[in-house]
Amino acid sequence: MDVERNPTMFGGNRFKLAVFGSNCSSGRAATTVPERWQNAFAENIRLAQMADAAGLECLVPIGRWKGYGGATDFEGSTFETITWACGLLATTQRLTVFGTVHVPLFPPVLAAKQIVTADHIGRGRFGLNIVCGWNQSEFDMFGLEQDVHDDRYARGQEWLDVLLRLWSEDAPFDYNGRYYRLKGVAGRPRPWGGRRPILMNAGNSVAGREFGARHCDLVFDQLEATQAAPSTRSDTQPLLTVAYSGTLAEIPAAVLPCMWDYSDIGQCLAAQGAPASQPLYGAWIRMYASPEFGALLTWLRDLLDRLAMQATPDEQARLVRLSVDSCRYAYLFWDMADRQETWPLYATAQAAADGCRREKRHHGATTTRHSRA
Repeated sequence: MDVERNPTMFGGNRFKLAVFGSNCSSGRAATTVPERWQNAFAENIRLAQMADAAGLECLVPIGRWKGYGGATDFEGSTFETITWACGLLATTQRLTVFGTVHVPLFPPVLAAKQIVTADHIGRGRFGLNIVCGWNQSEFDMFGLEQDVHDDRYARGQEWLDVLLRLWSEDAPFDYNGRYYRLKGVAGRPRPWGGRRPILMNAGNSVAGREFGARHCDLVFDQLEATQAAPSTRSDTQPLLTVAYSGTLAEIPAAVLPCMWDYSDIGQCLAAQGAPASQPLYGAWIRMYASPEFGALLTWLRDLLDRLAMQATPDEQARLVRLSVDSCRYAYLFWDMADRQETWPLYATAQAAADGCRREKRHHGATTTRHSRA
């Protein structure tokens, strides 16, 4: 059976919108206001149906087993995510509903059966968010100690291997891994349409990102976890400053060069043909070469022209300086990417910490040698 899977995620709008964390009381706001999200299941159904009707692409729950306590008891009432997804998939038509699964808490054969059940309820609209580690205080409720950090993703690899084999192989199989030793594994039915659900991971560490890049369709990432290169900071900080404290005319004066060169570069690359082997860059090229982006650029350019005509000579000179500076920063930005620029000292906080530990060990060894002498 060849059917479309997760159509809102793999097709439709390029920019996807999601509702995050509605399976938990308070949602994403730690507050005591009376109108805060109470997390009644009827509220979840109504929210899911509103999101579906509005054309949002998905709902993503938080896998949480107890709240934070205190006056707000933030996320103190939670629904288990796979069964929560079953109820919402049964009452919606288009959007994808994810389940968030903590790998160590769900044996792979049980998880595979739960996921397939939800996927058939939604007729191919279930998505799986794989979480390889979590808060130890919540794992204590299950009597489990977490693996060493990077080993959590090694466990996740085996766990996912079992699921994928269950969903694709006809004959029963044995699995002999480091974390799972299974005999005569078999399971039917397969996921809806015979193909696995869309997979997502939210690891921000090196091991987590490698796991997500290797195995998942989506990576739930945080930009603040990626250190910006020096020229990136030099390029963006003036834009942020102008956006915060500049005049209405100064904002487009600073932003326009960036938009203009993105448009020109996108159109130039589109004329050469998007690289088939690099779908991510192909999407980038299509966006910046699109008529919609061109129309936005024209609108911003016309706005700046109108505002500049109304400005005083001193203000016009200021707008020119801002635009010229933005052009220079834009050049440095592209040059930085070509050179793959990094910070000249420690690239990450972790590297700095490791360096400090090495220095401390070296200093300790030197002190010991001196004391013995």
